[in-house]
Amino acid sequence: MSNPSAASVRVPRPQVAPPLHFIANEFVASRSGATFEVGDPATEALTTMAARGDAADIAEAVRAAKAAFDGGAWSRAKPAFRRKVLFRVADLIEARSAEIMALQ
Repeated sequence: MSNPSAASVRVPRPQVAPPLHFIANEFVASRSGATFEVGDPATEALTTMAARGDAADIAEAVRAAKAAFDGGAWSRAKPAFRRKVLFRVADLIEARSAEIMALQ
């Protein structure tokens, strides 16, 4: 048996959520409510809408990320543990690479 190529993998079209940011473990709209179109560069077809963040959204995301890192277990974890986790994530991504490529 051979591995299926990305072109032969059938992946159901995912349900696309409203255009939101993921900040502080929550999906939130841009403070301005602004969005922008995301298109397929090969066909120029509209594929989805994305939230357009501004400086306030970025500042909130950075604040939340810093708080999560400084107060979380990850920043206190030993480097060997972090390495193990990151390699496991890489293995999981690689195992589903055909599916991920088909979604793109």
